[in-house]
Amino acid sequence: MTSGVEAEYDLLDVDLYVDGDPETVFRTLRAHQPVYWQADPGFFAITTHAGVGEALRAVEALSSAAGTDVEDMPDDWPRSILHMDPPRHTKVRKLLGPEFAPRSMAALEAQIRGIVRQLLGSIPFDEEFDFAATVADRLPMLVIGRLIGIPEADDERFKEWNTISIVEEPFGPTVRGIVREMVEYFAWLRERRLEDPQDDIVSRLAHARIDGEPLDDVEFFGNLRTLMTGGQDTTSNLISGGVLELVRHPEAWTALQSDPGLLPVAIEEMIRYIPQVMYLARRALIDITVEGTTMPAGSTVALFFVSANRDEQVFADPGRFEIARSPNPHLGFGFGRHFCIGAPLARLEARIMFEELLQTIGQIEVHDIHRLRSNIFPGIDRLRVVASAA
Repeated sequence: MTSGVEAEYDLLDVDLYVDGDPETVFRTLRAHQPVYWQADPGFFAITTHAGVGEALRAVEALSSAAGTDVEDMPDDWPRSILHMDPPRHTKVRKLLGPEFAPRSMAALEAQIRGIVRQLLGSIPFDEEFDFAATVADRLPMLVIGRLIGIPEADDERFKEWNTISIVEEPFGPTVRGIVREMVEYFAWLRERRLEDPQDDIVSRLAHARIDGEPLDDVEFFGNLRTLMTGGQDTTSNLISGGVLELVRHPEAWTALQSDPGLLPVAIEEMIRYIPQVMYLARRALIDITVEGTTMPAGSTVALFFVSANRDEQVFADPGRFEIARSPNPHLGFGFGRHFCIGAPLARLEARIMFEELLQTIGQIEVHDIHRLRSNIFPGIDRLRVVASAA
């Protein structure tokens, strides 16, 4: 542990992320307590880029099987590839991988561009509207919902389920009720697809076999829930957050309008700068030492990506939003065994959205921002703006 003044922080305090100054807190921790012990509820927080990267590589020492929250996942909870270790993780991920492979993404580009143009075509120029609700939230719902096989008429139901799940106690009664509703919904949809398969993920998972056996209910429902949540909320926050930063940095907006070829690099900076997931937890199977701190077997270990992506040892002037930043070894999608399986889709949706948006909108004024009260998914729930045509 680096010498220096030690202080106590509550890294699970929602107010820290909504109204507080998390950047100063994490900068202090990186300098003085890179692996920070929070006594309540009892976990080690890794805050540096090097430390988080080391933990992500320590796949034999740190397990995902108890879930990615600092509280252990209940035994009866739906589980996805996020909550699995090999060999099961490897087999299920291999099953889902082709859905997000380059060939699959290329086939979606025209469809996504059509959706984006339709959404942007409905913008009421020179009038205040909620960009998050009408554009940023709608695109990922329309894309991932159709890939999964959910009828468009049910999109709003899933958006409501996701939002409530984010702001409520992770395994509390409210979320447990929502999970029960989602399980019932997906069970109904699975029965339909078993009788009449379609070109969608529900059909492929319903008919899939691993070692000759179908996915059990826990895995079937868990992976669909993860795909739906991850495919909606993180991408919509990337888009809303990206718009907000471009408004705050008009020189970047102008540069991207003049040269859309800068967008791929700019989007990587959005992924680094705009938190998608604050942290993911692991459980130590054996004693493990990171950044000079030994965490004993049985410990809960939280990897704070929000801090790692602002590490001054890796990123020059990390608090600056720099669309030309290169190299940019951010951990916004993690890496290694649990690298975000939907990352190619998120990047594709963001690129197409900003390509079209920068041609359609000349200027945006932000009138109101409201963030979700969450210490894991700090999404923008409302972004009221006035836009002028390009």
